Amino acid sequence: MQCWGFLHTMGKRMKFVAGLIRIIDNCSEWTGKIFSYLQIGIVVVLVIEVVMRYIFKDPTVWAYELSLYLFSATVMLCGAFTLLHDGHVKMDVVYGRLSKRNRAIIDIVTFVFFVIFIGALTWKGTDIALKSIHVMERSDTAWRPYIWPSRLIVAIGAFLILIQGFSNFIKNIAFLCGKHEY
Repeated sequence: MQCWGFLHTMGKRMKFVAGLIRIIDNCSEWTGKIFSYLQIGIVVVLVIEVVMRYIFKDPTVWAYELSLYLFSATVMLCGAFTLLHDGHVKMDVVYGRLSKRNRAIIDIVTFVFFVIFIGALTWKGTDIALKSIHVMERSDTAWRPYIWPSRLIVAIGAFLILIQGFSNFIKNIAFLCGKHEY
């Protein structure tokens, strides 16, 4: 309880942090809601492919690859939304039986591993995306779409997950310090 007293004395800085957390959470909420509609695109593309393949006996060269790109975009751009709503897979056999306080402690301790993994994904994903943009990389398939948008989406999605992780980390610390308004 004493740690929040120290943080509370910081006044304007804590209001800034609270505002930043709201912005991050809102960004995660809206990107998740908006990009979840890519699932409709996947269904449309796959229905077109099925109709073309089985009714017209003329399969497309683009449908399978486009559905993969849309799916990967959905996964990456909705990852922060899933993290915000605590929807990622955990060892619920143990974790789910713990008190909120113990779950917060575990989340804080494992945050180090989260930052290492997602930080590396963001860093290397950005590096790969920039190189792909520089050479205007294309797929080796018959359709030959540009790959750089998909690589850029990985970097952006990883960054969104990373900042949502920081938001959750700060909220867990605030919870342990007795501040429940987050």
